[in-house]
Amino acid sequence: MDKSTQALKQGDVIYFESNESLQSCFISEIIRVLNYYKIPKPIRFSYVPPSGLLLKELTLKENILLESIPTSLCISHSKEFQLKNYLQKTGNIHLIRIFNLISDYLEKKVEEIPEEITKLGLFVKVIIKEAPILILDDPEKHLSPGSFRLVESTIKHHIAEKPSMLIINSPNNQLFAPYINKILSKQTNEYKIKTIQQSVLRKSNEYSLIENSDEGVLIFKNLPEEIKKTA
Repeated sequence: MDKSTQALKQGDVIYFESNESLQSCFISEIIRVLNYYKIPKPIRFSYVPPSGLLLKELTLKENILLESIPTSLCISHSKEFQLKNYLQKTGNIHLIRIFNLISDYLEKKVEEIPEEITKLGLFVKVIIKEAPILILDDPEKHLSPGSFRLVESTIKHHIAEKPSMLIINSPNNQLFAPYINKILSKQTNEYKIKTIQQSVLRKSNEYSLIENSDEGVLIFKNLPEEIKKTA
């Protein structure tokens, strides 16, 4: 089996490391990497951006229910009933707590509610979608420390019950160091995947990631000019 079939797999927690600003190219570049490493198609993923994504003219509840109900649930009931039923059956108490936090805002339009509540609602939406790949882009943005810890616990429970590939892009790798097992490193048009042997907590309360040797190098050649400028 070649390296391209081994480098990325379900259960990986991958930290995206780049010395440059990716801006709007982040998702397209991740898809290119997933294609290269032979992730089965069609590639199904859920994406949490730093801000936005939900439709402002809809209520928070309408946004959560929009194309989010997993196919594993019975379709003979209303979506709202399915959602409540699903939350109870997951056993993910952290997800239920998030839902309770946002419950007072469910009937309000997204443009009328605080950004933190919007972000929490988006996490509910992507978790219940049950996609095999979860991509988090600056996931801590707009969240208080308490809300972030709740989201962190929700995701830990989710991937423990339903093994997923988790890809994280964040300016603070210390938030995720205990869980990272691979680093996807980018410099210009070159990508390297490194496996983390272990995460060590130092006396300074900061984690050090001890790496194995590189698993492989992926070089994108002949990139379009608009990608080169932001890559």
